[in-house]
Amino acid sequence: MKVSVLVGLLLGLATVGAQASPWTVKVGASQVRPDVSSDLKIDVSDEVNLTGSIEYELMPNVIGEVLLAVPFTHDVEDATGQKIGSFKHLPPTVSVKYNLPTTGGFTPYVGAGLNYTFVFDEKLNGAKLKGDDSFGFSAVVGAGYQYPNSPWGVALDVRYINIESDLTIDGVDKGTLKVDPTVVSLSASYKY
Repeated sequence: MKVSVLVGLLLGLATVGAQASPWTVKVGASQVRPDVSSDLKIDVSDEVNLTGSIEYELMPNVIGEVLLAVPFTHDVEDATGQKIGSFKHLPPTVSVKYNLPTTGGFTPYVGAGLNYTFVFDEKLNGAKLKGDDSFGFSAVVGAGYQYPNSPWGVALDVRYINIESDLTIDGVDKGTLKVDPTVVSLSASYKY
């Protein structure tokens, strides 16, 4: 009796150990490409920086994701392309993604989520610039590839993020800056 209980426990532990982990970590680089609209007739530069994400499989083919980044620094340019200032932002984004069922290691996905962008370290030549933080929606489409018999993979995705910041210059309201970037990311992934 004791032997059969011990064998049953060992088989149970082996089954648990053989199951795939629900966690995936991604690290890579992203290019933020703003699509700017504002009454101020200004533009915001494209920038590239390190990004990462933590994913958790909520149920088969449904993934929860938290996208993180090193702060991005953007130049602010006037209508002639002259740099007139800069700002930094940190755009953590929480999404739910759906993996389209496929065979093999290739997995396309689509998703939607929410973004909160922290705007800080605003600078404007000869004036005091202040931009409010932003809360908006996001959408993502992409694909991942998991190498056979390996926890390693790669992913490429394109994300739209709704970012709008109310601006003041020297304490005077100057309207809303709509940045609304497209974010293109290439990452290495590791599934635990």
